[in-house]
Amino acid sequence: MLDTLIGYFNGAVAIVVLFGACVLFHEVGHYVSAKLIGMRVHEFGVGFGRRLWGCRRGETEYRLNLIPLGGYVRIAGMEPG
Repeated sequence: MLDTLIGYFNGAVAIVVLFGACVLFHEVGHYVSAKLIGMRVHEFGVGFGRRLWGCRRGETEYRLNLIPLGGYVRIAGMEPG
């Protein structure tokens, strides 16, 4: 019984880690593309929810957020208005 629960937990953790890695590489693609064509990147974040860690280098703030199931790159000029 305990072995089965541990197996399910390990599987769930593996899925979250794999999905998080895919999202990270996807968002890095957006970031690199924006930088290569000369756009300003205000924020690069992995995850959603509360900020766990962050730092600012140059014009970009890098963030690691609580829920690792998504990500975003906030590029100058992409906001409405």
